[in-house]
Parts: sequence; C-alpha cells; structure tokens
Amino acid sequence: METVPARNTDPDTSKAAKPLPMREQVYNFIEDQAGRGATADDLGYNFGSHRLNSITPRFAELRKAGRIKDSGQRRDGQIVWVLA
Repeated sequence: METVPARNTDPDTSKAAKPLPMREQVYNFIEDQAGRGATADDLGYNFGSHRLNSITPRFAELRKAGRIKDSGQRRDGQIVWVLA
C-alpha cells in the first residue's frame, strides 16, 4: 500500500499508517495507464475491495482540480479518463 508523506513531527506509528486518499489512488492509477486512460470499471476491477460509489466521485474532484479530463472516448459505454 502506498502512503502519504508524513510530517517530520508525526510519530513513527503515524508515518507508517497513513494510506493514500482514494483521490490520489485514482489519479495514480490513471497515470500508470500510460495514455490508455481508465474507466470506472477499470478502477473497480483494480481496487477490488472498494465499491464504485467510493471511486467514481473522485473523477469529479480530479476533473475540477484540472488533473484529469474526459478523453472524448468511451469504453464499454463509460468515459475514458486521462491526465489533463
């Protein structure tokens, strides 16, 4: 599991236990697709234990932040998201 960088003032136990927020996991997954992009189903399959309703809102957050965009393509009827 990837972790968020900890502050120098954080106790050692906190440094080891901070999981990446779902938003960053979604962004990293799209980034790792090397231009292929990713759909909600791609992420659901990759994150297996997470429900789509915890994943798909992250697309809107990342889009509003200007980090991802709709590629204009569809795969299995779903938006293919790519890095902005």
